[in-house]
Amino acid sequence: MKPIWLLSFESYMVRKVGGLGEVPPRLARALREKGYEAIVFTPSHGVKLIENVEELYSVNIRGENYRILRYRVNPEHFVIEGGVFKDENVYSGGRLLEKSAVFGLVVSSYLRHVVETGFDKVPIVIHGNDWHSYPALLLSNMLKVEKGLSLKLVYQLHLLSKMKIDLDFFTSVIGVRMHAPITGVEGVKPFEYYFNRAGGWVEKLAYLTVDHYVTVSNGYVKDVEKNLGWETAGRIDYIPNALVWTSKEVFDTVAKHYDVKNPLDPEERKRVRRKILTEDMAGFKGVITEPHVKESLKSLLEHYELDKPKAFDKDGQLVFLSGRLAGQKGLDTLLGSLERIIVENPRVRIVLAYIPVEGSEPLIRKLGEYHWAFNENLRIIIGKMSPEDYMSLYFAADAYLVPSRYEPFGLVAVESLAAGTPVVASFTGGLKDIVVDLRENPEEGVGFLIRPGNRFELAEAVVMLLEIMKNPANQERIRRNCVKRSQEFSWEKSAGKALKIYFS
Repeated sequence: MKPIWLLSFESYMVRKVGGLGEVPPRLARALREKGYEAIVFTPSHGVKLIENVEELYSVNIRGENYRILRYRVNPEHFVIEGGVFKDENVYSGGRLLEKSAVFGLVVSSYLRHVVETGFDKVPIVIHGNDWHSYPALLLSNMLKVEKGLSLKLVYQLHLLSKMKIDLDFFTSVIGVRMHAPITGVEGVKPFEYYFNRAGGWVEKLAYLTVDHYVTVSNGYVKDVEKNLGWETAGRIDYIPNALVWTSKEVFDTVAKHYDVKNPLDPEERKRVRRKILTEDMAGFKGVITEPHVKESLKSLLEHYELDKPKAFDKDGQLVFLSGRLAGQKGLDTLLGSLERIIVENPRVRIVLAYIPVEGSEPLIRKLGEYHWAFNENLRIIIGKMSPEDYMSLYFAADAYLVPSRYEPFGLVAVESLAAGTPVVASFTGGLKDIVVDLRENPEEGVGFLIRPGNRFELAEAVVMLLEIMKNPANQERIRRNCVKRSQEFSWEKSAGKALKIYFS
């Protein structure tokens, strides 16, 4: 079987910053289980691999030596190290475009090597993820035309960035000639033609020059079509994201740490929640993995006392939220709802676990001010926690919040459902595919959907859900619904959808 290459700027098996790092390796593993030789290409970003590695290929780019290491894990990874990839910053630090260019040059150099020498099997599909992988897809497109390759190019959009790049980047930095023939929606034409049609917008250029353009949820397809333009209507598909962990994995982890016998028993949940809130919270510490971000936030976190989480004095119903610290995630909506939630439920305990990104300083200041104002009810963890800590908080929570202004998929919502915890989420993107609203379907509902950006609806939904969860019979039924609903999102199904798209 010829290989399928999945290109990703991050992987949880090498270096992960956000949700993207979970997707390509898990999809690749599911494709392997279906008999396909799926391989993940990713940069090392400063990670030194020692065991289960061998050098596969090396190439010199602008005086720097780069190596592709075969990392023998499941799924197999081809990790690119050297030069700019010695830098531990993945998306911050000002070198993202340079890293994207080098990633493309190394991947395409290896593809040419494979084609011309027969050293390895030529892939039948190259599946790029987000704009950082586009230079690799573009250079592969040029080689496809030059060599007459039977090769499918797939671009998967995980989040619209509306990134525009100058023509000089493509011509001078990655070496694409303006008149180089590439294949696209209008057949083989000069690169300059497709570039001008896209106006330098990378995500539109990708649409024009790949075989299949996909996103991550049915709900996000319309958002993407609306942004890319009328010509894309009906031409964009989706390969859904899926569970990072199963309910069994969550329940086994919690049972190991908290001696839980029946994970759906409200009294067991309450016992775990009490221990976490009043004792273990002090040990739930986040780690900021991007060195540039860590240094820029150090003094702010100390000033607002966000560097050392503290336990609560008393137990109370737990509302949990986690994710990237970005405006897209609806922080303003959340903070605008806090006062009403606390007034309606004075004993509520709210835990926010945010992973900061470059430019997070203003949002950290906002969080710090609210942390001081609502110190009895609110705890904030900055940085990435261990999977066990995330699972424990998901499990202990009475409600999970996803108040995003827009959300391509909403992986955190599925994670919460897998833990048996209902979700209040915005009616947008993939979230409206995931959350079954209790008001519309009381028997199978798993939470509430609200209008994006509406702090009043968010507060009302949270207060209502917490009230419902006080009833043990309601709580057990809803938690069972959550577990059942989470099982709809499997990588086996995602791999099946991917294969249909690859070979259509």
